[in-house]
Amino acid sequence: MQTAIQKALDQVIDRQSRDAPILDGKMTDEDLSVLYNLAQGLYDAGDYTKAKEIFQHLTLNKPFESKHWMGLASVLQMEKNYANAVTAWSMLAVLLGEDPLPHFHAADCLWMLGERENAMLALDEAERHLDGSTYHQELMDKISVLKKQWATS
Repeated sequence: MQTAIQKALDQVIDRQSRDAPILDGKMTDEDLSVLYNLAQGLYDAGDYTKAKEIFQHLTLNKPFESKHWMGLASVLQMEKNYANAVTAWSMLAVLLGEDPLPHFHAADCLWMLGERENAMLALDEAERHLDGSTYHQELMDKISVLKKQWATS
């Protein structure tokens, strides 16, 4: 029995032509919004392969839309595709400017790749972008814990 997500995905992707791109330039903003919500639902359900495919197409279709890059970076990180995740987190860092979150996640990916010095630099960069808000205080606490853990590794 098909889930609601699978039924929606089947409506978006023509199953007869899997090699054809999902987004062919004829998508409306509403279509892109539906695709984004579908990709997010697939991600939340743990279907990273399908979510990644949609997020990749979304980033190609709207390369300056930060939420598309965040989705792609998150999927790649969950798949342990750390090198590509670093690239996606880096693109998001450029788009978001002063947001520390992409640097934080890139640091984790870099650490997993064994690039310890670059991981620490990314944590420092995340720390530099903190603004003292409650949200950022929680992130600061996580950064402090990682720095302590990584310093002893």
